[in-house]
Amino acid sequence: MNKADAEKHSIVTVEPKYMTFEVYADGKPLQIYSIQPLTMQDKGNSAGNDMCYLLQVELPKDIYSHNAPYEIRVVGHNSQYNESGESVYYLEPPKIRLEKTGKMTFIH
Repeated sequence: MNKADAEKHSIVTVEPKYMTFEVYADGKPLQIYSIQPLTMQDKGNSAGNDMCYLLQVELPKDIYSHNAPYEIRVVGHNSQYNESGESVYYLEPPKIRLEKTGKMTFIH
């Protein structure tokens, strides 16, 4: 098998059974509601060898009163090879206006 064919049939992402995740907002842990592994096609149209994970987590408790972007840190651990990695993102809190009626209006 040549290199191009071998790459089309190789799995380059950690299998879900070996992965665990933690998510933090400004250093505070967030509850993870679900972890969904997704298979993506790579540039060579080889479905199945590129996988990513979609994590659904709770929002920070003070998101509507927080005035600065949150630092969101996602930590993944591969138990098969005892490896860890992390990514950092920034979440801008929504801008809202509270009406006298109690209705919240999002400001764009």
